[in-house]
Amino acid sequence: MIRKKTVVMMLSLVLLIVTGCANKPYGHYKDNEMIGFVESVDVDEQTINFDISEWTKRDISGPNMNDWGAGYTAKLTKSTIVEDESGNPVNWQELKSGQKVQIIPPKTSNDTPKKLLVLEMSKHELYKRAGLLANNKGTFRTTVIDVPGGSNKLSNTVLGMKLEGGVNVGGSYDSNQVLDVKKEFEVESLPVILVFDTDKLVLKTERLEEFKKFMEEHKE
Repeated sequence: MIRKKTVVMMLSLVLLIVTGCANKPYGHYKDNEMIGFVESVDVDEQTINFDISEWTKRDISGPNMNDWGAGYTAKLTKSTIVEDESGNPVNWQELKSGQKVQIIPPKTSNDTPKKLLVLEMSKHELYKRAGLLANNKGTFRTTVIDVPGGSNKLSNTVLGMKLEGGVNVGGSYDSNQVLDVKKEFEVESLPVILVFDTDKLVLKTERLEEFKKFMEEHKE
């Protein structure tokens, strides 16, 4: 009987731990490994602005956790080490927006870090960071990317369709993003419509009618 109670208590403890982790979407981040995503690089000021929101929220749960963000500005000097995971030096001035970096040592107040470790990103991370992936299974997320200075006519049309799963009007193509959509998805001309499920690209088209047909065929 005592053994049975012990097993039940252990199972309950495991369930509490699993539930706690599930309620903390950024719980996989570690306290001693501060991770940030490049927002901007200022060559003149020799600074890099990072988005450290996910790392900062590693112990937080709740419905309102995405209502705020956190940033960190790194001041670089000649002694700051910037390298990739293989130990190869990286020119910090060429870092792309959205690039994943470990800031060493971890500090939330703006200062000069000893080292910036540029990390590899999986395709899923790249797509998620770019806001391309749908949030829920069975839904799609639509992104429209236009030429710089374009009319946004296609974007406005798609936005006005009020699609389930959301529309991410990506604005103009930006080659300074860590995910180069032209290269990644072999986009030959803009504007283009990209449709994703929770994992991958399911439609790429420049034709509104083709997009409408796809969405009609995949209605629940």
